[in-house]
Amino acid sequence: IPLSSPYPDPAKDRLLASAHAKLLRARARREKPRIDDKVIASWNGLAIAALARGWQVLGDSRYLSAAQKAAGFIRDSMTRPDGRLTRTWRSDHRAMLDDYAFLIHGLIELYQSDFDPQWLSWAEELQKIQDRDFADARGGFFLDDTSDTTLFTRLRDDDDVALPGGNSMAVLNLLRLADLLSDPRYRATADSALAAAAVLMRGSAFAYPALLIALDYRLDRSKEIAIAGRKEDPGTRALLAALRGRFLPNQVVALADDTATSPLMRNKPMLNGRATAYVCEQGSCRLPTTEPAQALAEAGTLIPLDLK
Repeated sequence: IPLSSPYPDPAKDRLLASAHAKLLRARARREKPRIDDKVIASWNGLAIAALARGWQVLGDSRYLSAAQKAAGFIRDSMTRPDGRLTRTWRSDHRAMLDDYAFLIHGLIELYQSDFDPQWLSWAEELQKIQDRDFADARGGFFLDDTSDTTLFTRLRDDDDVALPGGNSMAVLNLLRLADLLSDPRYRATADSALAAAAVLMRGSAFAYPALLIALDYRLDRSKEIAIAGRKEDPGTRALLAALRGRFLPNQVVALADDTATSPLMRNKPMLNGRATAYVCEQGSCRLPTTEPAQALAEAGTLIPLDLK
């Protein structure tokens, strides 16, 4: 195969260079193709979650930085003065259920990566808006935005197809927020949605994989893991590394060096000034430990029912 091009070089062929320039001028008069540069809140929510989880597992700071940057962009450029989201950047289109659900999911993962309370606070604010604007008055599933007067009817996002359904992600968010914020009202809302979806899951389980993940979280007696310690302390890092080194899907992790900053951190001080892990289930906790191996063992086992 010859290394040189079989075609003349416009830079060396005057005739070809002249024709090339004329073609460029003619093309410049035509309407240029549009560039698809839209930024969608829901897609970014999923990306934030993936990047944050990537940081937790691989420790690559580029992932965490990208997740933080994306979340900050949505907060600064895609949030209305009343706190509601817009669906896309540079438009005023109302956000849909999946925009709220996916972004809340991303913010929960981001909080569990850098433990900045602003992400958890924002997730809680967005959840309140979602509950207010999208809840079905009859209970159960979430529907299209009640405040959008342009809708002829309020549709329900049921199954999980190319992307998880908005309802499926919303249920998992509610369960995780219930644990992180120690607020049983979120769990009650999730239970109502799961009950409404029971017939659907029984009839076609393969159509609801994301919803089944939420159901598994609910039935598996999820763990609330509170770590009292400073972010940069080697003991804190060791505890987090142990917990992140094994696949433990049904748990949430909170961290604080001031036990008053998070509901999950209340009455959970450091032991002898060392980073300390508390592994709990629905408020009932095992004895605190400063040893990473012990924290991991407790996170992977069930707490006896008689402790509840």
